[in-house]
This record gives sequence, structure tokens and C-alpha cells, in this order.
Amino acid sequence: AEPHAMYFAQYGLPTPRSLHFVAKHFYAKADLAAVVRCIGKENGEYFYNDPTLGKNMNDGLIFTPEDPRLYCFRPGGAKNLLKWKWPDKLSVDFKVEPRDVKKEVPEFDFFFTARRGPGQQHDIKYKRGPLMNSKNLEVPLHRSSICECVFNYRLGMWDVLTVRTDKTFGNGFPAVSSTLENIVTNLSIEQLVQGLQGPAEGAEGGAPGALASLPTVAEAHFKVDKGKENKLYLHYFLEFPGKYVPTAVSINWQGHTPVSDCFGFGCDAF
Repeated sequence: AEPHAMYFAQYGLPTPRSLHFVAKHFYAKADLAAVVRCIGKENGEYFYNDPTLGKNMNDGLIFTPEDPRLYCFRPGGAKNLLKWKWPDKLSVDFKVEPRDVKKEVPEFDFFFTARRGPGQQHDIKYKRGPLMNSKNLEVPLHRSSICECVFNYRLGMWDVLTVRTDKTFGNGFPAVSSTLENIVTNLSIEQLVQGLQGPAEGAEGGAPGALASLPTVAEAHFKVDKGKENKLYLHYFLEFPGKYVPTAVSINWQGHTPVSDCFGFGCDAF
């Protein structure tokens, strides 16, 4: 793809008239801390400072397998890829319908998309709740719209990041469930680096403790009851190191708690 326009503006270069293809550069896992140190934040956005191409916008990191048999990807989801996003960039495209817009923070119904067959899509209600609009965007108050939302865990509300005028349906269940699980797990960049490389090679200012030392694992699933509103629950369990053989790890389920009661607390909540 053509290098970011910011590169040409920074060095006073004319924008090329032809299409340039630049091969994607892959970094070894051992270089993760160095890559993270090249990422900065300006005016709420993350940028990767490439020594050749200059600044490029960044919303997270993607880990790919080294085995060529595993990275022959097809369009759509790729189970062999692992994407980590900055916590404030974990977003969901919800269809939102205004309900009580006279409140200080207007209330909306949030919907995700389900598919019953080829070309058959319908809306499933996720929840009703307040919708923040910290950017003062033009969110329709008299009709439904598609809004890209991020979760403000300090206030316990979804916040509009952008109004998606290019879409007519919200995200599907797999995307919503995955994003909610990532929000609940609350994995920081410091934990990610230290978990892969150890504290000695972690990013500067990293939080103490490696991922391997965290015993609690969280997963998000939907609970579907006929005749009742579907809810997403956080199922959490504990793995006790050294107690079970790695090939047959036993899981001790602790029950379930609504995700709305757990957002932003991550593993420390348990």
C-alpha cells in the first residue's frame, strides 16, 4: 500500500501519482518491546514511528504464526491470527435506537447482528443503557443508526467513537463477543510484553508480573433463554499451576456473572 500521507507532509515531498506497493514487514517476537517503544500517542491517536515511512496510525498489534502452512488466510476471520488492540480502541459497531433522549445521558437500545442463513440478517438486542457522546457527534435522536462505540469502564457506559454512515448493520455476534471478552480480560501492553519476553526485556514502565503468573482466565459467552432477553455473561475459572497435567487441564467453573457488572476490572476482580 502507499505510504501514509503524513510521511510526505512531514518531509515536504510531493504525493506520488502512481500506486506504490510496500511489502509488510514482520518482526520477531523477541523484538516486541522495541516495536512497542516506537509507538506513541498524540491527541488521542496512536502512531507507529517507522524509520523509513515515518508515522503511521496504529490501533494495536497482530501476531501471526511462523509456519507458512498456518498463515494462508482467507477473507473473514482467521483463527491463527491473534490481534491485541489498545484498550481505548476496543470498539463495537452497534445498531442503536433512541429510547429516552431527554435524560442527561440519552438512553438507547443496543443491537448486534445475527444471521439465519445466506442473505438473512436480523437485529438482536444486547441491552438498553446510556450512550455517551464525548465527541459531540451528530448521533440521530429520532431514528436508529450504526455507531462505533468504545466502553468507558470508569463510567460504565459506551461512548460513540464514530457514526458509521457506510453501514446498515451492526457487528455480528463473534465480533461483539470477542471484543467484550477482551474488555473484560483487560490485558495491558506491559503485561503482553512481559508475558512474552519476561520482565527483563519488557517495555519501559511495565507493570510488575508476567502473564504466566496470572492464574485467572476469563471468557465471555451468550446465555440464550427462550422468551427472555439474551444476555452476555462472563464465565470465569481458575487454573491452579502445577496441580493438573498440561495435556488435560481441569477447569473449576465458579458460576457466571453479568458482563455489565465486570467491565474494566479484568482478572483482578476475582
